[in-house]
Amino acid sequence: MPLPISLVFVVLAAIGWSWTLLAFDRQETPPKITPSETRGLPIAFLWGALTAALVFVASTLVRLPALFGTGSESVARAILEEGLKSLGLVVLFVWQRAQFAGWRQGIGYAGLIGAGFVLGDYAVRLEDLLPAEQWEAAFFWRILVFGGLPGLCTGIAGVGLGVARTASSRPLSALAVVAGLAGATAANALLRSEIVAAETLSAANALPPFGAYLLLVGAYLLLYAWGRRRVAQVTSAVPTQ
Repeated sequence: MPLPISLVFVVLAAIGWSWTLLAFDRQETPPKITPSETRGLPIAFLWGALTAALVFVASTLVRLPALFGTGSESVARAILEEGLKSLGLVVLFVWQRAQFAGWRQGIGYAGLIGAGFVLGDYAVRLEDLLPAEQWEAAFFWRILVFGGLPGLCTGIAGVGLGVARTASSRPLSALAVVAGLAGATAANALLRSEIVAAETLSAANALPPFGAYLLLVGAYLLLYAWGRRRVAQVTSAVPTQ
C-alpha cells in the first residue's frame, strides 16, 4: 500500500477513536468538549502530535535506559510518552477548569491527545511502522486493531484527573492522579510498546497482547455503560417543572 494512502487510513483511525472516546463526554449535559465551548479541543490534539515528535526525537538521540534489565527499554519509553501526554492533560485540567468537570471529560481530552499522537507518530515513523514487507499484517494490527491505544492508555490518566476534580479531599485527589498516571504507563508498557517494538507483526506475536487489549476495551465499555446508567438515574430523579 502506498504510504500516502496508508496515512489516510491513519487519519480515519485517529478520528474514529477520538470520536469514540468523546462519547463519554456526550453522555450528559454541559459542560462539554466542543469547539464552541472550549479551546481545549485543538490544544489537546496538537499536544498529542507534539508529544509524538518529542518522543521520536528523544528515542532517536538518547538511548533509553533498560529500567528492569535487558529488553525493558519499553518501560522507559512508556514513562516518557505517558508523562508528556499527561502533562498536556494537567494543563487542560488547570486551564479549562469549567470544561474539565470529571472523569468523562478526562477520557474525552485523552482521546483527542491520543488522536494527535497517532497522527504525529505515524507521520514521522510511517515507513518503520508499515514496512514494505508484510505491510498487510502491520496495517491490520497497528492501525485497524491497536490504532486507538494512545488514547486508551492516556484515558486512564484522564480518569484519574477527573476523579481528582470531584474527590472529597486532597489526599484522595493526589492518589487518583498518581493511580491514573501509573495505570496509563503500565498499559502503555504492556501493550503499545510491545506492538511498536515488534519488527514484524503476525497473529503469533500480536495475539498475546490482544487478549489484554480486549480487557482494556471491556473496562471502557463497562465504564461507559455505568456512566449512562448513572446519568439516566440522575435525570429521572430531577422533578419536572
